[in-house]
Amino acid sequence: MKNSEMDGFLQHIEEPKHPWQVINMDWVAGPVPEGKENYNYFLVIVDWLSKIFTFLPFHKEDAAIDAALLFRNNIIDTCGVPKIIILDRGPKFK
Repeated sequence: MKNSEMDGFLQHIEEPKHPWQVINMDWVAGPVPEGKENYNYFLVIVDWLSKIFTFLPFHKEDAAIDAALLFRNNIIDTCGVPKIIILDRGPKFK
């Protein structure tokens, strides 16, 4: 996709009535302090209503299934399925 192509129009999103109904997700890449697990990416997830955020650690070579499982285990299983997930359409989400 070329940068000059439009992805679509902005859409109004109503204020959620309950936590974890609407979330933002984005990747943060290094340099990050490397611990014993040598993670170099974090998936940052922010709840729109409570403003609570979660960082899920990843390795650069982790596959999409790893991200999906970590998301399911840490967000869906504890907070429920969000109604709306807002992404920046970066290459990691395609």
